[in-house]
Amino acid sequence: PGRIEFRPSPQAPANLANRLGARLTEWTGRRWVVSVSGEPGSPSLEQQAQAAIDAEREAAERHPLVQAALAAFPGSVVEAVRDLTPPAAPDTEEQEQGSDEP
Repeated sequence: PGRIEFRPSPQAPANLANRLGARLTEWTGRRWVVSVSGEPGSPSLEQQAQAAIDAEREAAERHPLVQAALAAFPGSVVEAVRDLTPPAAPDTEEQEQGSDEP
């Protein structure tokens, strides 16, 4: 607690560490030590989300039916992958507890 180390991207402002430390101190009421690391870190949350989207798309493109559709329509591409699984039915016990009927 009170210490954070991060590796800013090349586009980050030069004073980001100072600004982050000041904001954390302001928001939490305690002093924070903020340091910049030159070590490689984990991908950013945005990069992780994009990697998951890319992996889903690549998996879909490997599916035989998708490959057949892509072959049948030259120049077509997979732009997005959506989960069409219907939501799970609520538990009947939960339905009974939430019911206003006598």
